[in-house]
Amino acid sequence: FKKLNIWLKDPIPNTSIVLFRICFALVLLIQTYYFIKNGFIEKNIIKPLILFPFIEGLHPMSKMNLIILGYVMLISNIGMLINKISRISTLVFLLSFTYFWILDKGYFNNHYYFISLICFLLVLVDKKSSFKKIICVPRFSLFALQAMIFIVYFVSGVNKLNPYWLFDLQPMTHILEVKAQLTNNFLFKERWVVIFGVYFGLLFDLFIGFLLFIKRTRVLAFILVFFFNI
Repeated sequence: FKKLNIWLKDPIPNTSIVLFRICFALVLLIQTYYFIKNGFIEKNIIKPLILFPFIEGLHPMSKMNLIILGYVMLISNIGMLINKISRISTLVFLLSFTYFWILDKGYFNNHYYFISLICFLLVLVDKKSSFKKIICVPRFSLFALQAMIFIVYFVSGVNKLNPYWLFDLQPMTHILEVKAQLTNNFLFKERWVVIFGVYFGLLFDLFIGFLLFIKRTRVLAFILVFFFNI
C-alpha cells in the first residue's frame, strides 16, 4: 500500500488530462447541439403531461428557462475548450446536464450518469490547464479518469453475463431487427451477425479496460474503442 500511495502521488504532466477534456468537450458540444436542434428538451421534458423524476417532488423549470438552460449547456461546452475557464464551465455543464436527466427516469441512459461523473472528476482534477508550459499533477488525477472509464466498461461486461444476453441473444436481436427495418439491410438479421455482436460486445466490455491500461496494447485498444463505438 505504501508503494501504491507513492505511485499515485508521483507528479506527472497534465497534458493527457487537458487533451482528454478537450476531446470530451467536443463530443459534448455535438451532443448538446443535437439535443437543441432536434427539440429533445421540448419533446421529452416540456410536452409530456407526467414526468417520473429521480428525486421526489422535483419539477421542471418553466419552458423558457429550460430552453435557456439548454443554450447555457452549449455555451459551457465551448467554455470547456478554453483552458482559463474550463473548470467553471465544466461545473456549469455538470449541474445543468445532471438536472435534465434526473427530471425523468424514462429517458435515462447509462451514458448520462457516466458523463456527469466524468465532469465531476474533471472539476476536481483539472485545476490547472495549459499546453504552453508543463504543469504537473499527482498521478491520481489521471488515474481517477482512467479508472472511471475502466469501471464503466467492465461493469457493462459483467452485466452481460446472464442467460438473457448469452443464450436468448437479447436485446441485441431486437436492436438489429429494428436496424434492419430502418435501413432495409437484412444482413443485420443474419444469425451469425447477431451472435458476433453479442459475444464480441461481451468480450470487448470485459477486456478493453485491461488493454487500455497495458502500454503494449494501448494503441490497439484505442483503435478497437474507436471502431467499436462507430
